[in-house]
Amino acid sequence: MRFRPAARLNNEHVYADLFKKGQRHYFKAGMYISLANSLNHARLGLIVAKKKIRKAHERNYLKRLQRECFRAKQPALLGYDVVFVCNHKIGQLCQNQWFALCQEDWRFLTKRLAKA
Repeated sequence: MRFRPAARLNNEHVYADLFKKGQRHYFKAGMYISLANSLNHARLGLIVAKKKIRKAHERNYLKRLQRECFRAKQPALLGYDVVFVCNHKIGQLCQNQWFALCQEDWRFLTKRLAKA
């Protein structure tokens, strides 16, 4: 399954609503902000600051990992908008550990959202 344009958050008003009304979930890779939407599909937004991860190829790699984990969990997240905000601690870890952290975070997030 591709990461289609319909699954992307690209409107500043949606981001503003998420930051204002969304529920924050803190995990190892970073903070995930979730908010129910009126659509029948999930959408993802990514915020990986240069201040947190200095090298562009590492930021791009983390975004790719997050999109891949989102694609795997997308059916369980129907009706939610999720924004990932990178944690400064992930920049201190080895890139080989990132994928395991991201998968674990998404597993916990889908469990939390299923209970809500």
